[in-house]
Amino acid sequence: VFLQPWFSLPQNVAVEDKKPAHCGTLIQTANGGSFSSPNYPNTYPPNKECVYILEAHPRKRIQLIFDDIYYIEPSFECRFDNIEIRDGPFVFSPLINRFCGAKSPGIVTSSGRFMWIRFTSDEELEGLGFRVEYSYTAGKCILQIDLHAFRS
Repeated sequence: VFLQPWFSLPQNVAVEDKKPAHCGTLIQTANGGSFSSPNYPNTYPPNKECVYILEAHPRKRIQLIFDDIYYIEPSFECRFDNIEIRDGPFVFSPLINRFCGAKSPGIVTSSGRFMWIRFTSDEELEGLGFRVEYSYTAGKCILQIDLHAFRS
């Protein structure tokens, strides 16, 4: 079942497996793939916003693996250029983290089947950007049994 977002993306297309996603894309693939900041591995442009929404199959989680070749303009609390990652399909989903600077975020994993990612650049000081591969992993299986329910 596909979740219909209440907003529209700049480009609302599903991407085929292993082809890089474009800036502002809903990504629904079977086996994962990759996406990057615009112009990567060259300098990303100023005043850019790209939103990626990843959707895995039910009972799967999303794992992002960022390349080591990574640079997004550093700033206090990543207020200017940044990658913002949220644990769900919406801008108001719980924040996982906001990343910038010279150190790659490494591996980031969702708790469920959706992930919302936004890359933002301001009007000054662009950088190399990022490239990330995404894959799907088995979700956590949580089984809770109330032993007291079996008492007579």
